Amino acid sequence: MYLSLFGAIVCVVIMFTMSWITALITFIVFLLIFGFLKYRKPDVNWGSSMHANHYKRTLKLMHKMHKEDDHVKNYRPQILVLSSSRRRDLTVFAHSITRGSALLMHATIQHDDPSSKVYSSTRETI
Repeated sequence: MYLSLFGAIVCVVIMFTMSWITALITFIVFLLIFGFLKYRKPDVNWGSSMHANHYKRTLKLMHKMHKEDDHVKNYRPQILVLSSSRRRDLTVFAHSITRGSALLMHATIQHDDPSSKVYSSTRETI
């Protein structure tokens, strides 16, 4: 954190030593944009860098894992359960097979009006 702050201060000092007019114009434009965004107050969720890094790392490892051959010792079943939320016994049975160390997806097929173009997604845990 302090190293980043030090780097930012050094960049500002270098900006002003190279061309103080350009640096001043840059700061004025920055303050105008900042004031505009503060005034508008957009409702935006940019997400966290930790979540983005975790997603990127997971995707990279999955691509790497796809290139390797399967082996009996590290077999993990991948189960897709298609049932309603009223029939939880099937999901519990599939969970007992995977024991939390494999991929288990539970999907519910909903019969909605086909003319409706609004789709909903919910998450449930066992």
